[in-house]
Amino acid sequence: MKSTQLFAFTLGALLALPALAADKLRPGQWEVLMKMQVAGMPEISAEQIAQMEQFGIAIPDAAKPQVFQQCVTPEQTDLDKPDFSGMDESCQIQNYQRTANKLTGNLSCNGEFKANGNFEMVLLNDTTYQGQWVMTGSAPGIGAVDQTTRVNGKWVKAKCDAGVPIYGK
Repeated sequence: MKSTQLFAFTLGALLALPALAADKLRPGQWEVLMKMQVAGMPEISAEQIAQMEQFGIAIPDAAKPQVFQQCVTPEQTDLDKPDFSGMDESCQIQNYQRTANKLTGNLSCNGEFKANGNFEMVLLNDTTYQGQWVMTGSAPGIGAVDQTTRVNGKWVKAKCDAGVPIYGK
């Protein structure tokens, strides 16, 4: 699994977080800010990044937050269990708990990507949440993986703009 696949896997897992306590979330368009920290990731200078971009190579910058829009449908707000559709099938959610406005759980992956992790999400109100995802393990082509990803979501509006992806699709 390459670093971009690991990023995509983590992103997929984090995209599921808004549905975890969806009965308290508002349906509509959400803005999600995600910042990833990867222990041991080599530093790439701005000059090296510029050179790589000249050759058409895009380097995700873990130091910069990723911001994206996501649509949550009214049907998805009724979910009481996490929906990790689209996640690596070798990964399983364990110890999922919901207490008031806080969600916690563990993730175990036993496929090509071997890792264990946990997540926590806190709903601040029906229009704001924050969470964290921690993963440690190993991935082919990368080696050891030790990353922490923080996520913040805020409700933008009731009607989603055209082209904004619907959660889980």
